[in-house]
Amino acid sequence: MRFQSFFIILLRFFQKDNTCIHSQAISVNTPYDIPLLCNILSLLSLGLLMVFSASTHLSELQYGVSFYYGLKQTVSVFLGLILLCIFIILPLKYIMKWHLYILIGTLLSLICVLLIGHKVNGSSRWLSLGVFNIQPSEFAKLGVMIYLSAYLHKKKETLNTEKASFLIPFLLLIACTILLLLEPDFGSTIVMTGSVIGLLFLVGMPWKYFIWIISSTVIGGILMVLREPYRMTRFIAYLDPWNNPFDSGYQLTQALIAIGRGSWLGEGLGQSIQKLSYLPEAHTDFIFSILAEEFGLLGILLILFLLLRLVYCAFKIGAQCSVKKSHFAACLAYSIALLWLISIFMNIGVNLGLLPTKGLALPFFSYGGSHILASCCMSGLLLRIQYELKTTHLTDIH
Repeated sequence: MRFQSFFIILLRFFQKDNTCIHSQAISVNTPYDIPLLCNILSLLSLGLLMVFSASTHLSELQYGVSFYYGLKQTVSVFLGLILLCIFIILPLKYIMKWHLYILIGTLLSLICVLLIGHKVNGSSRWLSLGVFNIQPSEFAKLGVMIYLSAYLHKKKETLNTEKASFLIPFLLLIACTILLLLEPDFGSTIVMTGSVIGLLFLVGMPWKYFIWIISSTVIGGILMVLREPYRMTRFIAYLDPWNNPFDSGYQLTQALIAIGRGSWLGEGLGQSIQKLSYLPEAHTDFIFSILAEEFGLLGILLILFLLLRLVYCAFKIGAQCSVKKSHFAACLAYSIALLWLISIFMNIGVNLGLLPTKGLALPFFSYGGSHILASCCMSGLLLRIQYELKTTHLTDIH
């Protein structure tokens, strides 16, 4: 894992500086990372507050009550906290033991959503479970990374000597990409692909394979854009949204207007104008724009600090696990960091007009039960990794 050396060096640097963010700034009475837990709970709380604010007008129009979406999100956060607690107390050795079953469940869920999935806006991404719908792609990203972490752990001795060691990750990525694109879910495809490539890079994939997969991914992405007219329309609108601000560029121009109105300090909580049916998907994919409108640049910087601190802590925990030679835990922590980092970058990039418009949730903030539950699962896993790192249980994983 030669590419992990950067994070290990960074870890040792910060350990010498007590003024820096320290992911092991833990109470002497507990092995859990209390600052990390507070970071997660702060993001969940702020995200819930923003869903209440961004969805009030839409809730009134559709259901006649102001807080329909906010109350549903509250239930999702409550269930997510239960999952978080479950993963905190679940030993990593069981996650390692069940990795193949997790992968099988992941693939079956992606197949089921194509066969019996519930369609919304022309996309079959949801499975109906009676009282609520679930989006398998949100959990598939984590399921694939769990399997891949276990696989790389088992192959750690032969990664640089056996060429076939990287064949399984490539085949798995291709299979999941095909299933996701059939839904279609282009955003989740990009996040999963980026996370898999990033993890393979960190564990020491030879440069020739890395260049090959990057080239193939770029070519495949271009072909997918050219194949679907609506993707090409989004790409053209991304290049110049103001050329057609009332048609293909409408969503992006409204998002930019919202961000511009926020200025330094914002209009105040609940005072957004763009959420009043001007900006589509204001409580989901474009909640960042509403956040910028209501809290301004300073509020955005605070949110970015909390999100990026979480990503930093995940990378740091992964580096600590690598130092202790616990490759499964290290790969899993890196996977969680990559999933969050790519999702954050893409969502904010779309809202700012830096990337073409695509449906992708902002971790902890966007409305959606599946994405909240998946985020809580990842948070619980990260806290469990840190716990076992502190209590030296990582050596029990085989």
